[in-house]
Amino acid sequence: MGVTVHWVDSEVFMPCSAPLACRRFKGSHTFDKVSRMIQAIHQDVGLPIDKISATITDNGSNMVKAFKEFGIFNENENDDDDGLNFPEIEDFNGAAEIDAEVQLPFHVRCASHTLNLIATTDIAKIESRLFKQRHSSTMKKLNCLWNVLSMSPNKAKETANDCINAQLPKPCPTR
Repeated sequence: MGVTVHWVDSEVFMPCSAPLACRRFKGSHTFDKVSRMIQAIHQDVGLPIDKISATITDNGSNMVKAFKEFGIFNENENDDDDGLNFPEIEDFNGAAEIDAEVQLPFHVRCASHTLNLIATTDIAKIESRLFKQRHSSTMKKLNCLWNVLSMSPNKAKETANDCINAQLPKPCPTR
């Protein structure tokens, strides 16, 4: 499990980040094991829960359930929650008073992962024949482009990278 920390430097108002941990996760990744590992990482690096504004994770059912069951602010969440309701400042004052075996901070679902799920999983549920034809046609054209750009080395790849200043990732089941 990889955990990073992100903050804003209060002197120069610049975003900063650093890795906290990269730990091997043995066994099944159940919500309770995920919860305990996240809490252990916070404790091992000396990061008190009242100093964490939010934890952002993917939308895996184990992550969602971990924070639903053990999150300090789980009263702010419900099944229809988009994960964007940040807790009030007063909520942090009561964090130490909650008596539980595992306590996790406020949870936010990753927006990029949510958009990926829409683009991969939800799009397959659209039943319009016209949409499916256009989608198939577009994906065939993109596959040709991805194939050309994946050949190494080539002028098309260099030109595309220079124009968009980035690589064009090829979709796969997880992205």
